[in-house]
Order: sequence, then C-alpha cells, then structure tokens
Amino acid sequence: MKKPVLPAITPARRGSALLDAIGDQLQAVPSAVSSQPAAPQINRDARPKPEPFVLRLSPDVLRQIDKAAVSHGLTMTVVIAQALKDAGFVVPDEDLVDRRKRRFRGS
Repeated sequence: MKKPVLPAITPARRGSALLDAIGDQLQAVPSAVSSQPAAPQINRDARPKPEPFVLRLSPDVLRQIDKAAVSHGLTMTVVIAQALKDAGFVVPDEDLVDRRKRRFRGS
C-alpha cells in the first residue's frame, strides 16, 4: 500500500489559515487577564538547591540516629546536619529545618 502524498504546508501558512478560519470567534473569548495583583516574584537562584547525598552506615548507627530523630521530632537528615554543625562545619540554617510537609513520627 502506498501512503498518500500530502501537500507541503509550511507552519506559517497553516497557522495563518487557522487564524483566518476562526477569525471573529477569538474576539468572543473572555480575557484571561485577572484583576488581582500578580504574586511577588521569588528569586529562587539566590539559594542553591539542596543536593542528595547517600550515606552508608551500620544498622546500629542508623538506629541511634533514628532514635535521636524520633525523640526530638526531627528527621534523620536534620539530626545529621546538626551534628555536622556541632562538629564545626558551616551548615546553613535551611539545612537544619524539617522540610517534611507533615510530621510522620515523634511529636
């Protein structure tokens, strides 16, 4: 079976033909512009995105970290970040905050 040969239509011609075909109907569509003020722009480039890090530890160490996290109502990540800060590393305050949407354990 041979496929039919379609006429070559450039995207510009196809687009303008479509606009010509719907013409006045576009004018009847209500504007999407809202009367509410736009939300302020947040400069997300100001702080770098946290990077994942995999740490392999013995089960005993993980249980100790987990127990400390549960007793303080934090994540294991926050407990480790706090330990790094206590050891003298420069740890941004954002890394010491629980980023979970809701609490899963502890408090």
